[in-house]
Amino acid sequence: MGKYMAKTDVYRMESGSLKKIDTLELARLSPDGRLGYIGLSALPDGTKAWYVNWYDDQDYLLTLDGDTFTKHPLFTKEPTDDPIMLNGEPTQKLGGETDYTDYLYMGERMVPNIVMKPEPYSESDELTYETPEWHGINSYFGMWELFGFARAEYANSNIETSYDLFSDWLGDLPSYADPQHFDVTDREFAHKIAYMVDDFYNGRSNGVEHNYWFLGAYAKPVIYLYPEEQTDISAQVNFPFGGELTCTYPDYGDGWSVTAMPDGTLYDMNGDEYYCLYWEGKGAADFDMSKGFCVAGTDTAKLLREKLMYIGLTAREANEFIIYWLPKMQDNPYNVITLHTADYAASVPLDVSPIPDTQIRVFMTYYASDTPVDIPEQTLPHYERNGFTLVEWGGSEE
Repeated sequence: MGKYMAKTDVYRMESGSLKKIDTLELARLSPDGRLGYIGLSALPDGTKAWYVNWYDDQDYLLTLDGDTFTKHPLFTKEPTDDPIMLNGEPTQKLGGETDYTDYLYMGERMVPNIVMKPEPYSESDELTYETPEWHGINSYFGMWELFGFARAEYANSNIETSYDLFSDWLGDLPSYADPQHFDVTDREFAHKIAYMVDDFYNGRSNGVEHNYWFLGAYAKPVIYLYPEEQTDISAQVNFPFGGELTCTYPDYGDGWSVTAMPDGTLYDMNGDEYYCLYWEGKGAADFDMSKGFCVAGTDTAKLLREKLMYIGLTAREANEFIIYWLPKMQDNPYNVITLHTADYAASVPLDVSPIPDTQIRVFMTYYASDTPVDIPEQTLPHYERNGFTLVEWGGSEE
């Protein structure tokens, strides 16, 4: 039977680059029905630990010592010759097979209390049925179901903070007998696992006031060029922290070479006309997301227009930004937004010749929230356009 599982690489940042720690074979679906996630929990002695749902329907707590993970059994299984008895018979698995399995919680066998309940599907309350009960959790249909209920209850009640490991598209993939492996460059993150193992695990951050490392996709950065006179311009995108271009228009080749007009119109070597340079990519960057703006989805367009035009975008440039991002944001209860300027320019530098007199580069990171988030308000820079001006905008959903 295929299992819903995937191999997840865990990295940390060291000396400005990714350092792989381990590969974990984790479930794509968690006991409480979510896509696979990692959550902050604790061992019985109060030691912080990460909760993870293993691919074989067992749960562990992980502690990190240097670059080494230690697995602490949480809900696990092992074969037994002494099955739990109900109604004078060994408990059965879902298909009716005798369940020769010991179900363990933190290494100890889960020995249920026997509770009499009305027999399922019976019209008479006088017909009773032995059911297993463990720490207030009850099941009609045996230990396999009780084990699942107990795992789900733990996941719902004992995890302080959790972060998705996989994007929604992973839940739609078919099951396989062996874990599929997704490299860091081929997977989207809701949060940045590489830095989480250092900062979140060690308790130095609360999930908001944090300088995250971005390990995601750069969505639709577009570059506008406004020289003071007709000018031949070359431009290249760089990823000093690692990354790659995934789509460009016009074709990037070894870099763009265009002729730019003062109104922003661009022509390539074949004389074809464009109004901007477009690219998308994947990579890492040092983004400070500790400050920003929390705004209701219905008020997002107003906030973006106000902030973008304050930074220095024209009404047309701000409109194009909003037209692209608003469909993804307007129906969210709240959006938590950070607008990156100097840190974005440093993390994804451009080589442009001739060098622009003014560069206005804005990159938005945001995530949706069901409730308001108390985040310190960001102070934004304001740029005056002088001389040859380059403008760029892009973004990513976290």
